Amino acid sequence: MVVLAFALGCGGAPPNAIVEVEFRLPASFDAAGTTMTHVAFAARRGSTRDFMEFWSASASSPLGASPSVRVVSIEATERFEETLRLKVLFCADAACTDGPGTLSKWYEIEEPFRVGEFTSVTVDSSATDPEVASTEPEVIGRCFVAGCGAVPPASDITGFCDLSGRHPCD
Repeated sequence: MVVLAFALGCGGAPPNAIVEVEFRLPASFDAAGTTMTHVAFAARRGSTRDFMEFWSASASSPLGASPSVRVVSIEATERFEETLRLKVLFCADAACTDGPGTLSKWYEIEEPFRVGEFTSVTVDSSATDPEVASTEPEVIGRCFVAGCGAVPPASDITGFCDLSGRHPCD
């Protein structure tokens, strides 16, 4: 398991919030005749869906011969209510950057940050067709973000999320 860290927001003293994103990744794979052997991650917050723009990414790490897991910790020091946008970049070599020759998967995580709390969410990139790049982000709803209190069994998740439009941890 590889752990990477991003800090989003301006400097300053706590309160802060940290979300740990567990990425389930495929083994190295072929896409349009190119073998994707490395993965990198990029993160942004805000109201615009600018997935087509260039994003600065983390250092890459190799994909294995079998599916694997990477954990990325992302800290926020402000604007806790914003959606977190993630790109998973699959590349043919260690110089993995967002651009031509990179296959990317896009994700939006609704309200993953809770002031003064540590939360977590799982993103399963191994469950989608790894050879097809995203054209729209996969949205991970706020009720799939764990760690902000007692989360009910999956059978009761609908009632857990229906709190007049508010996050269940408010």
